[in-house]
Amino acid sequence: MFLHQTTVGFIFKERELGEADKIFSIFSKDFGRIELLGKSVRKISSKLRWGMEIFSFSQVEFVEGKFQKRLVGVQPLEKFKNLKRNLKKLSIAFKISEILNSLIKGEERDERIYQLIKETFSKLNSSIFDREKVLYLYFFWNLISLLGYQPQLNFCFSCREKEGVNFYFDFSLGGLICEKCFKNVKIGKRIDQNSIKLLKILLKRKVNLLEKLRIEKETLNLAFLLSEKYFNFLIENET
Repeated sequence: MFLHQTTVGFIFKERELGEADKIFSIFSKDFGRIELLGKSVRKISSKLRWGMEIFSFSQVEFVEGKFQKRLVGVQPLEKFKNLKRNLKKLSIAFKISEILNSLIKGEERDERIYQLIKETFSKLNSSIFDREKVLYLYFFWNLISLLGYQPQLNFCFSCREKEGVNFYFDFSLGGLICEKCFKNVKIGKRIDQNSIKLLKILLKRKVNLLEKLRIEKETLNLAFLLSEKYFNFLIENET
């Protein structure tokens, strides 16, 4: 007998399967990440087709078989139409999708991650919000913190020095290391005080303050590059 389940989730990835099917990757409120098979969902006549748009929240109904969860019902809740009309916002949405797909592997319910996704995409969808890079940083650093990679940003991991020194962000340790100690590690990237300050503010988890932050372009670009490199390091070194 198949187990029947209903949950609300965010559709962050989809891939085609066979001639008419799709596999949807969803972060759900009740189960964490789940993969749902949409049989014949690519057919024009499919009743499921219109409720399963990527980068949207839907209530999904599925049966849990021995090897596969099969989608049997869907009710769209929020399609975030504004972001899908804006190439910059859509680009950030795909980058967030890549992060979710790469860093969240199995089913594990986490209300905090669910709410982070919800608030991030609600903000990204706003027609008056235009700080997409800042929002990406906000999502990335808060997600990895929730996943157990909370960065240490107050002092050098090795010697505990915290004042009057130049810092690097050590990827293997997940935090700051001073220039002297970094010579023995060399797995990371230089970070300035403005970028450290920015990351600390983002980790306070106050999404409505993002519009008000005064950030120099150079600081934003450095923080963005650091995030990209750290993300790549996490992927390449995941166990």
